Amino acid sequence: PPSLPPGTSNDLFHVRVGSFNINGKPPRDAEGNLVDIKSWIGSEIRADICAFGFQELDLDSQTLMLNIASPKVAEWVTAISACLPDGVYEKIACTTLVGVVIVVYVKKSLRKRIRNILTGITPTGMLGFGNKGGVGIRFDLDTTGFCFLCAHFAAHQGAVQKRNEDYEAIVQRLQFWSVKDGVLQERSQVFQHDRIFFCGDLNYRIDGDAEKIRKLAALSKHEELHEADQLNTQRKLGAVFRGWEESKILFPPTYKYDTGTNTFDTSPKQRIPAWCDRVLWMSTSGCGITPVDDSYTSHPDIMFSDHKPVSAQFKVSLCSDTDTPVPRPAILLQTQDAANMTSRLQSGLRNFGQSMKSSLGL
Repeated sequence: PPSLPPGTSNDLFHVRVGSFNINGKPPRDAEGNLVDIKSWIGSEIRADICAFGFQELDLDSQTLMLNIASPKVAEWVTAISACLPDGVYEKIACTTLVGVVIVVYVKKSLRKRIRNILTGITPTGMLGFGNKGGVGIRFDLDTTGFCFLCAHFAAHQGAVQKRNEDYEAIVQRLQFWSVKDGVLQERSQVFQHDRIFFCGDLNYRIDGDAEKIRKLAALSKHEELHEADQLNTQRKLGAVFRGWEESKILFPPTYKYDTGTNTFDTSPKQRIPAWCDRVLWMSTSGCGITPVDDSYTSHPDIMFSDHKPVSAQFKVSLCSDTDTPVPRPAILLQTQDAANMTSRLQSGLRNFGQSMKSSLGL
């Protein structure tokens, strides 16, 4: 067999990562049936680990104002589970920041090898609101640390710098806390993991003449559009996602569409097509992530949102026993300090949202 890169083991796993801005749409149609998202979930591709991220899962004004988890999360988890084969997968974690959600499933045959499952959130919206920001799930598979992130960055054509700042805020501030009996046992940050995946509506647009971009997009002239893609440009400048990788984009822009169609926005605003929705990855120890050829794609058959969902498949190897582990410093705090550390952000946002609701008479 071919030799593996240094610092990896013989274990090879398939990982599927998907991202979908659902524009506040429910998971059931007018007749009450679950919407068909099988192509995005990958019902024909049996991954060992699946991570699915949502943005704008709930656009209800009170949910946004109060910075609370949406009750619609459970409904969408049900929709995902309905697309997976019965008895094969187990949901190990789900975390949410208002409308930004990530959920991870693993094959039940792997569950006993997975430990230290933790979640984290970082809001980046104006005044600390969670309408924009990032969520994450981390775990250890044997001795290899996995981290899955989902984010929703700032919108609008000219907000490139704010999007870059959103990225930095998430990867620098998002932390995973382990608390036992009121004592903080462990803290890990994003880059203290071996295999890291980042998906979401990153909102980077395509620069240039709007009419020319629409024509090139309609003609599937993707190569010309890649050069003007803001994320590609910013990565080349070293301004964002330094050290991350992304497969070549071979699919049409994922935003913005007339709902129920594959037609780019015909509303009076006529928003410029863009690859807002992306999947990137990083391996911090060894060369442990290999994208599956042509697996990075959008799903034009899913048409109920103004975005198209994207997904990507990877072959991932584990760190070997002799590989130097990524440091994850243990931090012990007093009971009250630990409690404050884990609840300060969420309670502060909740109190602020309640004040705003009261002042607006909601």
